[in-house]
Amino acid sequence: MVVALIVWLALAAVWLLFLVPILRLRRHVDRHAWPAWTAALNGELEEHFAYLRELFEGNAEMVRDMAALAELHQGRGGARAARQRLVDLFSLVETCAGRARERLAEWLVICRAALALYPTPPLPPSAFSLRSLRRLAWLHRLVHATAVTSAERFRLRLRVLDHGFRLLVRFARRAGARMARRPAADLAAADCRDARDIAHDFGELSREALDTGGRLLAVVGTTRRSS
Repeated sequence: MVVALIVWLALAAVWLLFLVPILRLRRHVDRHAWPAWTAALNGELEEHFAYLRELFEGNAEMVRDMAALAELHQGRGGARAARQRLVDLFSLVETCAGRARERLAEWLVICRAALALYPTPPLPPSAFSLRSLRRLAWLHRLVHATAVTSAERFRLRLRVLDHGFRLLVRFARRAGARMARRPAADLAAADCRDARDIAHDFGELSREALDTGGRLLAVVGTTRRSS
């Protein structure tokens, strides 16, 4: 009895961990989400998905290119130039992650009006380089198994992705702070390794987010045909 109570309390804490950030963000996006839903129902599904693809894939490509540029400067012995590229990278990750989180919060609002939601798998832990994101993916698998309906699992996936982008921004800030504490001409190999991991995991989160948005738009299309 005590063990069961502890398990349920732990699961409740996990749900709150994912729920609170989304509720905080939804205050800012409710006014934008429903126009996007209306536009989708009016037949702009392909255009909207093209916009999402450009947003997520374009942002991931920018982050990846910035990390590669930093490594290129480091390889040529340009520590100062490489440091500046890393500073730009950490700032870019924060901006792009904010945009991604806005879309995720919009989808959380939109999915409430969908007739049904397609099954969504949990995030694969092996896809991520950062330990915090791998732990998040394993936790997602655990909680995913406790969700009963496809709608619950879809909303859980949105919350996990949102939390993943937050963790990525937090890691980028810490990496930038560690680098800033060293002399301007000093660039450690760990700095570029962090940049590679950040760029890789940002791409993975963006790919998973785009897949999630595509599933939602497919449901929107079904809703449109049924109405």
